[in-house]
Amino acid sequence: RIGELTHLEVRFAQGRPDGGPQRLEPSWGGGALFDLGVHALAVALLLAAPARVVAVEADLAAGDDLDVDDDASVTLTFDTGLRARVRASWRAAAPTWDAQAASATSAVRLELVPDPSVELNGAALKAPAAPPDIASPQLHHLGYIGQIASLAADTAAGRAPRVSPEFGRLLLDIVCAAYAAARTGEPEGVPFAGPRDRTPHELWRGAG
Repeated sequence: RIGELTHLEVRFAQGRPDGGPQRLEPSWGGGALFDLGVHALAVALLLAAPARVVAVEADLAAGDDLDVDDDASVTLTFDTGLRARVRASWRAAAPTWDAQAASATSAVRLELVPDPSVELNGAALKAPAAPPDIASPQLHHLGYIGQIASLAADTAAGRAPRVSPEFGRLLLDIVCAAYAAARTGEPEGVPFAGPRDRTPHELWRGAG
C-alpha cells in the first residue's frame, strides 16, 4: 500500500538452534541460511510481491567450530530493479526478527521478535490482539493461525493458496542459488540452473 518499494531489508538473527547436534552438521543440508534464512527470504518475497526475484548474491561465513554457515548476507535482485538485503544469523545473543521497507513516499518497519510491532512513517500502528484461548500469542503474531485459516478458506473455495508448493520450490531455488553464489562470488540467476543432486551446503563447499 506504500507504493513500489525502493528499499527492503529483512533480518532474522538468533542463537544456534536447539534440536540436537545434527542441525549443525553438513548432513542437515545447510546452516543458518538454509535453516533460519528461508523464513526471512519468504518474508522478503511476500513484502516485495508482485516483483519477482531474478538473481541472487550471497556471502556466507562459518564459525571456527562449524563447517556449516552460521552467518549469511543475501542480496535479492528483483525484476523491478529493487535490490533487497536479507540477513540470517545464528550469532545473536538474543532473537531479533525484523524488516523494513520504503517507497519514494513512505516507510514501514516490522518487528516480529521479541515483541511484535509495526510502524508506518515512524508512527506505531495498532496490531490485532491475539485470541485469548490459544497456547501461545506467538501463534497469532507470527501468522500461523492466519495461515491455517487462509489455507482452509482457499481449500473450501477451490483456490490455489498464496503460500503454495510452488512458493516453497521458489524459496529452495533461491537458497540453492545463494549457496552457489557464495562459492563463486558471482550472481546466480533464478530459477536456479545448477545441479539438482547437491545439498545447499555442497553447492557452497563444492563437495559431492
